[in-house]
Amino acid sequence: MFKRLTVLLVLLVSISYSQGPVLGPFMLLESIDEARAKCKSLTFVKSGFNEEYVADIGDEFKWELHFDDNKLQSIMMISRPGATRPDYIDVVDKFSGIIGRRPGNSSAMGDGYLSWWRNEYVEFQIIYNVKTQLLTLFLYPNYN
Repeated sequence: MFKRLTVLLVLLVSISYSQGPVLGPFMLLESIDEARAKCKSLTFVKSGFNEEYVADIGDEFKWELHFDDNKLQSIMMISRPGATRPDYIDVVDKFSGIIGRRPGNSSAMGDGYLSWWRNEYVEFQIIYNVKTQLLTLFLYPNYN
């Protein structure tokens, strides 16, 4: 089930990656009210550089949404514990195959692995943390 849902979300991201900055049901730069309308609940977590919320959309993933000046600046989809490195490799391969190119960078980190893609508008990362067994999809604007 985990793998199937993750692959479906990667398909959604890959389709929207070329059309606009969307991850799951959320679009970068939409308002808090627009994001809230897509959720069962949207819970404020903390303020800092931006405002962090956790969204419940009724699936098995944790969604972290970061807003600045009422605009969605980054979207994180985090799996439940139990992801494996083969899950990470499968998701990277599926996304690469759909958009027709390998990641701009892939590397091992201290606690896991990271692959990212960048176009002129957004950066998309797939991160696997070995210690927590979490797979994270992360979308944010490309400020370069």
